[in-house]
Amino acid sequence: MKRTALLFITALVGLSMLVSCRPAELEGAFVEYKANRFDKALELAQLSTEKYPQNGEAWLLLGRLYGKKDQFGKMVDAFDKAVEMNPQYAVTVKNEKIYYFQINFNKGVNNYNTFTKLEDHKSEKAIKTIDQAIEGFSNANLIKTDYTATNLLASCYNISGR
Repeated sequence: MKRTALLFITALVGLSMLVSCRPAELEGAFVEYKANRFDKALELAQLSTEKYPQNGEAWLLLGRLYGKKDQFGKMVDAFDKAVEMNPQYAVTVKNEKIYYFQINFNKGVNNYNTFTKLEDHKSEKAIKTIDQAIEGFSNANLIKTDYTATNLLASCYNISGR
């Protein structure tokens, strides 16, 4: 009886390990991601989403990697697919989007403020600074459309003469 129970438990554990395993490409992507090798992780995550388009975890990782690479339009698309595949990712995705929105919005604000303090708004430094503000506000709006970011973006274009 003990031998049968032990055999049953061993088979059950083995089966659960097989069922819960990630595909090899996705597991490799996670290994690379945790080791901060984002280029290789991105390649593997893209491969995972191509081979397993219904795997929400692959889309979630792909979105995170696009965020690390400052590809925010692609990040949002991947995150939206992750939530579509698995609604349990909604809170995680929302938090990731908030994080990247704040980073980009603050980048825009900091550069906007720096620009306004410059004496010569036509200098090379001023143009570069206002372009960085525009980039920050544009990225913030890609992640989440926001009135304040849109208003400041319009102000940047206006004061830069564009």
